[in-house]
Amino acid sequence: MDRLISIAARTTTRRHFAVGMALASTALVLPRTGVIAARQDAELAEAGLPKLDITVLNDGYEGVPENVEAGRYLVTVGIAENQAFGGFGGVAFMRPPEGTTRDELLAAFGIGQQPASPGADGEVLPTTGEATGNGGPPTVIYQAAYAGGTVLEPDGTPGSVVLDLTEGQWIAWADEPSAPQVPSMFTVTGSFPDKVAEPESDISVTMVDFGIEVDGNLVAGDHILKIGNHGAQPHFLLVDRYIGSGTFDNDLMAAVLEAEMAGAEAPEGFEPERDLQNVAISLTQSIGTTSWIEASLEAGTYLAICFFPTAGTGVPHAMVGMHQVFEVSA
Repeated sequence: MDRLISIAARTTTRRHFAVGMALASTALVLPRTGVIAARQDAELAEAGLPKLDITVLNDGYEGVPENVEAGRYLVTVGIAENQAFGGFGGVAFMRPPEGTTRDELLAAFGIGQQPASPGADGEVLPTTGEATGNGGPPTVIYQAAYAGGTVLEPDGTPGSVVLDLTEGQWIAWADEPSAPQVPSMFTVTGSFPDKVAEPESDISVTMVDFGIEVDGNLVAGDHILKIGNHGAQPHFLLVDRYIGSGTFDNDLMAAVLEAEMAGAEAPEGFEPERDLQNVAISLTQSIGTTSWIEASLEAGTYLAICFFPTAGTGVPHAMVGMHQVFEVSA
């Protein structure tokens, strides 16, 4: 765990935001906890949108087009046959800000650079560019555009997402700097259409700085979640089902996070890797963007949470209140 914390403190990695770039002494790992619940076939495909079928390889991607027209796409990500794949696998989309190259943006995440200095355990770690404020991530990370993305499940089951791609040079990557897949560059041409089909969603998740609102048909079953980012900072979404035996609410979640910030013991009776089961992940989005994902929800208590690092400090958004506990009825 010490090695994981050392790496997390120096890189802008989505999977390790729970450890936190500014909280290198803590040990809570909330993202990717538990066993991912089975998802049922949902109805994203019924919107009749053009598709991008992307295959995750051990070291890169297949199916990322060189050029594509601006528009709304159904993106699916699967794993190639006979690939010795393990760990995190997904695809997300980001666009460098004007005046910044692909390599400069990737370098801000510590990707594609020469090693700079050894970590505490002797491992040589990448640099992360000019940081913001009091040790936060580089400014360019907050200036980039993020369209969202989707992930493979641990057993290799494909994931899917509907998202919008606008004109410009985009990067398809794992939304995870430590992932082995080499990012792919592609070009989106033309103006975004005036009219595009929208998947028929029944649950809305709205992310702001720094909170999450969950509204809609919160009953057990298969759902399409409409996820919007109305905050100035980038956000991603994790949805976990509480499978513990006690009472779980926002006060408990706040207490857990406060304990981690102070380096104290978590509240008695709560263990995230035992008590939280991930059911949905939506990768990083910028302000004004919307994406749609599928999720199968059982009756119970759920947690929606974001761990993207706060500009200027690197403190994960969850630590400043970006978490919401909600109920799904039978």
